[in-house]
Amino acid sequence: LEHLDVAGQPVSASTEFGDITVTDLQAASLSLAVQSGELALDDVTVAQALTITNQFGYMELGDLWAGDVSIVSRSGNFRLEGAVVQHTFDLVNDFGEVVLEAITVTDLKIDGSSTTYTLIDVNADSVTAETEFGDVSIRDTFNTVLEVHTQNGDITFTGTLNPESEHHINSEFGTIKLNLYDEPSFAIELSTDFGEIESVFPVTITGVIDEGSWTGSIGDGGPLLQVTTKNGSIYINQANNE
Repeated sequence: LEHLDVAGQPVSASTEFGDITVTDLQAASLSLAVQSGELALDDVTVAQALTITNQFGYMELGDLWAGDVSIVSRSGNFRLEGAVVQHTFDLVNDFGEVVLEAITVTDLKIDGSSTTYTLIDVNADSVTAETEFGDVSIRDTFNTVLEVHTQNGDITFTGTLNPESEHHINSEFGTIKLNLYDEPSFAIELSTDFGEIESVFPVTITGVIDEGSWTGSIGDGGPLLQVTTKNGSIYINQANNE
């Protein structure tokens, strides 16, 4: 599909075995389904919803504008670079690597069974990421509400957290690193069963002092920042401003 301007009409395409390429398209909505094959989108404007289902294959999207985005991929790597999503971006990728870069969205929700996430320069009011097996890396995301959970993997966040909201970050087996550009002020619940907890920012501990469990405040206090891991360390660092 190339060079189509049907801004007032829905567009759909599907294939069982083969690739789909969409370039320079304007439509009211876009629905794509791939059973086994690659999918590529570039320079696409969708006033309402973009919906993609992919059973197996690589997907690459770029220069995208949409009202809402819903993508379900059962197996395959996924890359999106350059997008504006007015409302919600929902991505389910059961197996593979997910890279999202230079995206503006209101709410980003990503979920996977065995998936590694890399988010770079994502401008979002909230980021929710869940995976059973895989690392989560979020870099240069600012003033966001963070909800990140992985059963087995490291979590690294570099940016700033919304100071008026709670944040929940959890890994069953993995190290968690928060690299913050500003000086945070939150109530804190930090805990690990096997590992260490370190913060370069001033922390006030209340109650029983335990190397593996910190309850109290960081900075001047505020909403809750909850960071937990059963097997791994927790580090809260000053991010490099260079």
